[in-house]
Amino acid sequence: MKIKFSHHYKKLQGPSGEVKTATLLDVIPVVLENLSPEFLAYDTDDGLFELPKIGHSLLLIFRKGDTSELFTTLRKDIPQTVVKYRGAIGKVFDIEYMGSKEVTE
Repeated sequence: MKIKFSHHYKKLQGPSGEVKTATLLDVIPVVLENLSPEFLAYDTDDGLFELPKIGHSLLLIFRKGDTSELFTTLRKDIPQTVVKYRGAIGKVFDIEYMGSKEVTE
């Protein structure tokens, strides 16, 4: 399975560079306006990706490669996305980076 990211986010950095694979641990429905500004800043690299201000999303929790490090990402809460990710809990995803700028921090 693959998961795509539009940018090279800081949260996708591992001990030896960018994370290439991740295991999906859980899928949690969330309401965007209930998420803290601190969490939204983390998840979007301080606004690098603009999220809607309100609405429902899915909070995906991943384990980076073979490490114990975690990262999260938000995805649209629509029926096909729910089915896709709920059915993939425990599976390894290849991470595809769509943006061209690599994170160096």
